[in-house]
Order: sequence, then C-alpha cells, then structure tokens
Amino acid sequence: VDAIEFDVHLTSDNHLVVMHDKDTRRVALKKAVIRKKTLVELKRLKLKNGQAIPTLNEALTAIGEIPVIIELKNNDSVEVLLATLDMHPKAKISVASFQHGELERLRDERPDIPLYVLEHFSPIEIINSALHIGATGIGLNMCLMNPLTYRMAKQFNLELYVYTVNNRLIGHFYRWLYPTVVLCTDHPERF
Repeated sequence: VDAIEFDVHLTSDNHLVVMHDKDTRRVALKKAVIRKKTLVELKRLKLKNGQAIPTLNEALTAIGEIPVIIELKNNDSVEVLLATLDMHPKAKISVASFQHGELERLRDERPDIPLYVLEHFSPIEIINSALHIGATGIGLNMCLMNPLTYRMAKQFNLELYVYTVNNRLIGHFYRWLYPTVVLCTDHPERF
C-alpha cells in the first residue's frame, strides 16, 4: 500500500488509541465509550479478535516508516498527538480530520505536517475550508466526489482522496474519471 490510514480517539486520561468508532460496540464483547475510559481500562478490554486496543504510539512503532494518515476524531487532541509524534521522528505522518479547528491548531504548531480536511456533506465548501486552513488536501466520502470538486481541487493544488472504496470496479471507475485521486479502502488486497 502507499499509506496506512487509521482513526484515533482520546481516552479519559488523554492517551490516543487507534479506533474507528467512539465506542467498542462493533469490535469487543463489551461496549465502552473511548472518551469515558482510561487507557488501563481499555487495555483490559479484549477485542473480538483476541487483541487489545493499540495506542497511537504502539501503532506507529509497528508501522515504522510507511506513510500514515492519522484521522483525529476528538477536539483537544493536538497536544497529545504532537507529543506522540515527537517519539517517532522518522514517521511519515499526515493528519486528517472533520475537526477543522484541530487542523488549524496543528497548522499553527507544526506547519510541516500535511493536513487533509474531511467533509461528509458539502463537496464545494470543503475547498474553502481547506484553503482557509492552508491544508495540503481534502478527503471526501466517495459518494460526494464530483467533477466540479475534482477540478477545483486541482485548480487550487489540493491533493484529494476519497473514502471508503471497497469495490474494485468502482475503484477503477474513480481512477478513470479522476486520475489523480487517491483511493482509501478497507481492502487493499482487492486492488
């Protein structure tokens, strides 16, 4: 793969853990809201696959120098993120988020980190948000991708990725229609 993308949530004691959802309902036998549990409490919780929830630090250690896109899910997570990134100076990190204020804080603290503005609903407004923040690019739900947004992103030199493309045929269609778009998938083996 060209890069690995994953989401991080803050625990109640300000650790970042790798988890897509705000709770463990889909991946563990017991539902726990990440923001309401300490890291120790979450580490005791076993996932359905028998493993423990990894911290961001553990994930970056395992990944090494493969490029990573970290999606920040919570507000007030920039300080913890930067402290963790400082422990991995060789890591190739980009950060994406729907929390545009977090991206602005990150831009002020570390202007060298590539940033991606995410959007669920407005494929045009995301261009304005990315330009306002000074982002490297944008990430769109694949259903929102359209020729106008693609053209505007290229006009303003914004990189663009779409999520989550798990169908190979749809992936080929996107690559044909939007040749410079990056595909984010749960199943890279299909491509």
